[in-house]
Amino acid sequence: MKFVYLFFCLLQKDILVYCGCPFQNPFWFLDRPNVVTVSDAEGNLVPDRVRVSWGRVENFKCVDYFQIEYYQKSDMTGTVKYTGKINRHRRSHDIEILPCTEYMFKVIASEDWQGMREDFKMASDLVTFKVDYSPKFIRSPTVRERRLRLPRPGRNNQASYRGRHRRVPLLDEVGQTPTPPPPPEPELPYNVWVTWKLIDVDFPACLSHFEFDYYDIVYNESIHKETFAKPFSDRMEFELLNEKIPCGEDFAFIARVFGLTGEETRDVWTPPSCIVLTTEPPTTTTTPATTLSDEEGAMEAAREENEALKEKINGLKQEYGPIGKQVYAALKENIYLGLEGFLARKKIIEGGDISQLEKLDPNAPF
Repeated sequence: MKFVYLFFCLLQKDILVYCGCPFQNPFWFLDRPNVVTVSDAEGNLVPDRVRVSWGRVENFKCVDYFQIEYYQKSDMTGTVKYTGKINRHRRSHDIEILPCTEYMFKVIASEDWQGMREDFKMASDLVTFKVDYSPKFIRSPTVRERRLRLPRPGRNNQASYRGRHRRVPLLDEVGQTPTPPPPPEPELPYNVWVTWKLIDVDFPACLSHFEFDYYDIVYNESIHKETFAKPFSDRMEFELLNEKIPCGEDFAFIARVFGLTGEETRDVWTPPSCIVLTTEPPTTTTTPATTLSDEEGAMEAAREENEALKEKINGLKQEYGPIGKQVYAALKENIYLGLEGFLARKKIIEGGDISQLEKLDPNAPF
């Protein structure tokens, strides 16, 4: 029999593999497999992935490849899966799973008979593992404000206006003391409407419940809280009157998502009217100061220019004031003398004594 097997080995291409394990020498795992969680490059947990590793194998020279069989503990037949063939020199492999779900894992070592017969397989012990994870919102809840519609006046209210006199025209109020404007109407209440979907959470299987908390950050206490527990619907919502959750710097709108472990992740559900009060830009206090200083500098420069212009005008008045007075005096004297001569000539002409005119002005033509 041994000579027949040796002849069979010589006919194979891979002589070392098959002749190294004559008569299907057994192999088995010496260590239990191990399952751990996986982290990304930033050190954060990857909730839907695990790493399965295995150790020593007796008679390892007969192993050609490994495989991993895994399934959900609660549904073996419906969820069982196998990995592809894993290189015999590998000692670990990453598998995608659902977090917060208990899985069973086992590693299978196989000897490849290259289709001549079914591969010889040996499985490790079963191990159980579950990834604990606190889910979070991947899309924040939608928050809108719905104004309340006041009921329109009925027929009874309309009838009460029929007997009233219309307002007298404003022309009749001339000379009267003006009446002060009416006080502003009170702001109408509105409802804060919050809605979200189950698919807005990254892994709903890990959900325990939701909490929407209107929280007093000064006294560290909850003022109002809305809780949503299982069973969850695909779409959830609630409405609150704004008077019940008024805006204020001392209050926060916290949305908590609780996992099955009791740990939580947080988001916000701030109404649009409250966003201005809760988020202030860091440059708000510095920008107005810079703008005011520029305006003050421009005003100061204008004042200085105005003062310089006034001084220049005063200087011109002092310089040209005496000249103007002299010109005025000369004009006044010439006008007076001319008027006096005219009246004298008129009187002489009326008297008929022309010789007197020649005495006044011998060169004047008559």
